[in-house]
Amino acid sequence: MTLEDLLVDDTREAGSIGSGVVAIDDATVTATRFRVSASGVCGVQLARRGFIDLHDGEVSRNPVGANVQTVGFDVARLQDRVLYRDNEQTLDTAGLLVPEPAAF
Repeated sequence: MTLEDLLVDDTREAGSIGSGVVAIDDATVTATRFRVSASGVCGVQLARRGFIDLHDGEVSRNPVGANVQTVGFDVARLQDRVLYRDNEQTLDTAGLLVPEPAAF
């Protein structure tokens, strides 16, 4: 998935305890010109062979800025002109809860 000019802001008000942008189960996400802030768990999360590339953006005001559970993932892919600010923790590699895919 390619995302441009993305704003995910304060999802906690909608009752979400999840993450702003998630890549799981072999998914690949690229986000350019974005802001992800005030998520319930973390700003961006990748797990179970998911990959995320971030460019020109901000991850702020989250308990965890980025949760990386994909083994061998190069965290430099999350840092191309990306500002991490006011997160309780910038990077975490713990096994945080990974959301189940939604049925549409």
